Amino acid sequence: MKLGFTTLGCPDWTLAQVAENAAKMGFDGVELRTHPDGNHFSLTASAQERKDARALFEKAGSRVFSIMAYTKFAVPDEAERAKNVADLKAAIQLASDLGADRIRSFVGKIAAGEDRAVVIERAAKAIAECAKDAEKAGVHIGFETHDDWCDAANLKLLMEKIGSPSFGVVWDFFNAYTATGQTIAQTFEAVKPYVKYCHAKDGVKGADGKWNYVLPGTGHVPIKEVVACLKSIKFDGFLSFEHEKKWHPELPPPEEAFPKYVEYMRGLIGGTAGGAKKGRKGGGKKKKG
Repeated sequence: MKLGFTTLGCPDWTLAQVAENAAKMGFDGVELRTHPDGNHFSLTASAQERKDARALFEKAGSRVFSIMAYTKFAVPDEAERAKNVADLKAAIQLASDLGADRIRSFVGKIAAGEDRAVVIERAAKAIAECAKDAEKAGVHIGFETHDDWCDAANLKLLMEKIGSPSFGVVWDFFNAYTATGQTIAQTFEAVKPYVKYCHAKDGVKGADGKWNYVLPGTGHVPIKEVVACLKSIKFDGFLSFEHEKKWHPELPPPEEAFPKYVEYMRGLIGGTAGGAKKGRKGGGKKKKG
């Protein structure tokens, strides 16, 4: 297994700092945000900007393994779905240009009163429009266990409807565990055939029932069980640290949190960093990301 981080956790770093610190801190790769807020890259970046960014990571001894897209396909408005299809196709091209072989997407919230089966049918049809682009580029898209899709069984239904190996799940096991009340084993059974990579984070549940983020290994989320499940299928993909510093400024700075994540997770998965040098290789997945 490989270790990465999302740039959600280092909102104040420049792209150069992201690349340099990824290698220096022992990560195998980076999950790059492409939110319209401009932090840290854009789907509309020029050809030269893409070339420069890829070279920046290569020079630092790191790589971008995934593009964080903000596409959603549950929306009932046809024009909005078409815009999201176009954006996902743009993300596929960007991933290819940067040497990434993964993309994170959302399915999106289900509108009040809508039937999930109808939404799955509609979303699958829109997503399938991107299949040829993804297959041609060798890029895999994972839909995150997020908002109305934290129950991975629902994502499984969507994957079965799409029917393309280029699409799967970004298993955010914190979201699934805290939002559904299911065990890790129950969620894993649903995501097992589809997991593209994972989002990793930990938290503690307060007396008020709310979950608060803490450094991995210090909270109530059974991360060791997650790793054991992944080892059972010889998973060789990324466990990407989604440290939500951008949305929670009270959290420890990345200079502190990132090395502690690497130390804890290396203790569970073993091995050392090296994904950047191995090229484009990856495994088989509360805020807006």
